[in-house]
Amino acid sequence: MPRFLASTKPMGRWRVTDPSLSGRHARAGAGSGIVAIGLLLALVGAATALAIAIAGIAERHANALPDLSRGRPAGDAGAERPLPVMAFYMNWDAASRASLVAHLDAIAQVVPGVATVTGPDHRFIHEGDPDLAALLAAAPHAPALIPMVQNVAGDGGWDSAGTASLLASRAARIRLANQVTAMVAADHGAGVMLDMESLPAAAHPGYRALLADLHARFARRGWQLMIAAPVGDPDWDLRTYAALVDRIVLMAYDEHWMGGEPGAIASQRWFAEVVPAAVKAVGAGKAIVAIGSYAYDWSAGHTDPLTVEAARTLARQAGTAPTRDAASGNSHFAYRKDGRDHQVWLLDATTAAQEMPVIRQSGAAGVALWRLGSEDAQVWPVLTGARRP
Repeated sequence: MPRFLASTKPMGRWRVTDPSLSGRHARAGAGSGIVAIGLLLALVGAATALAIAIAGIAERHANALPDLSRGRPAGDAGAERPLPVMAFYMNWDAASRASLVAHLDAIAQVVPGVATVTGPDHRFIHEGDPDLAALLAAAPHAPALIPMVQNVAGDGGWDSAGTASLLASRAARIRLANQVTAMVAADHGAGVMLDMESLPAAAHPGYRALLADLHARFARRGWQLMIAAPVGDPDWDLRTYAALVDRIVLMAYDEHWMGGEPGAIASQRWFAEVVPAAVKAVGAGKAIVAIGSYAYDWSAGHTDPLTVEAARTLARQAGTAPTRDAASGNSHFAYRKDGRDHQVWLLDATTAAQEMPVIRQSGAAGVALWRLGSEDAQVWPVLTGARRP
């Protein structure tokens, strides 16, 4: 998911980044093609074995998913039905913690970024969050805890080559599955969220083999296996992935991403096309649609991620204000500083109000927010149904 704030933040021995820092749809570099070719033969065996695993998992677990939505009805596509809200949390950000505390009762599942796996040695680093554990323990109606593992490197980029190498190795996949299982047990989690991004096309069979292993382990423990996946990306076979996991969080943002051309982050036309198609591919009961609430500031050769409030402050300082772009439905403003033209696009509460009817009509099982601390404060009445478009 977009991770948020304009720089990588320290977190103990490692540093966490925002998915927005590198873009939800960050493209793998030119070297990824070479990695993909080198890995293809190594993955053929995994792909063959995986076909058998997929069939078995789909048969055993169809219509048998545990419900983390605290009893809310699933599968009802009524336009006004409240949807369970998942929220992504970063403990290095004081604003993220403040938002979590303020909206705890509205959240069904909280997903903290607490682990990474990166590098040629596939180093897995997990740091527990005792403050979060204490907060949840004291809450009368605590959300389910779903710790997240990401392939974000220390420089804030996605570790495409390292992850591809990991997924091509059966021994490395088993080791990671052991580490993830131990992490969920240590954190007393209800499952895990895997956020593996910028994967070369040839790495997907290995990723699915890892998921097949994890799903078998988690099913015995009553845990949920979840992954984050982009929408509208042909390399991601959502239907096949859905047979291996309990939930897929569909990242319905970064139509224009960091490092790319400036533009709407999730235009309404694009959103209305990709979300229903992705939910249909996954299956409504397994699909959670993630919306963004943040901003990007593009200038020549550079992009800064911003919180919604920071973007509004910047607009005031520049003597302007965000306005709704009629063509895209996203908010936008422009300014000039130090001889450079800037284009700023936002995903705010107005955007969310346009997106929620599409999500409800798709029949998705829930909605997710990327992320706590970067969001427009007014997005919460939209998410919970207190405010209508």
